[in-house]
Amino acid sequence: MKNRNSQFTKVLLIALLAGVALFSSTAATQAAEAPFNGSVSGTIPADLGPPVPGSEGCVFSFIAENFGRATFLRDFTGTANFIPNLCDGSYLGTFNWVSSRGDSISGLFVGQLIPTDEEGVFDNTEIAIVTSGTGRFANATGYFTLSGQVNFVTRTFELPFEGTLSKP
Repeated sequence: MKNRNSQFTKVLLIALLAGVALFSSTAATQAAEAPFNGSVSGTIPADLGPPVPGSEGCVFSFIAENFGRATFLRDFTGTANFIPNLCDGSYLGTFNWVSSRGDSISGLFVGQLIPTDEEGVFDNTEIAIVTSGTGRFANATGYFTLSGQVNFVTRTFELPFEGTLSKP
């Protein structure tokens, strides 16, 4: 089953990357793109809940509260439905960020956690796609890459990001 989970995650990663490639080639023709940069931080719940059935204890699903600052959004708060595979370090999920003005963006993400020399601390590599928004960001599209670290000892993460967003 572990191989099946790993294959499932790889298929989702390939599908998301294909979506990014397709999106990035057509998005410029749909709307003016602008740099979208910032950082998101947050906390990982102490209790991840039960493993997803059929995942042999590898895959979990939980909500992570987060906050940050970004171009256009300025200060924001949000949530992410985070679905990590703790056996191979891959993860995917959805996010919703709400600006201090009340507009929001939301979308999908996929990533990989890479162990560091410090136990429980992982380097992060992630791609996110903005699929929708509200207010000033109605019909927003874009994508961004996130780096930074996830610390399962302190249950925190800080992830700087760079990308583009259809200009509000």
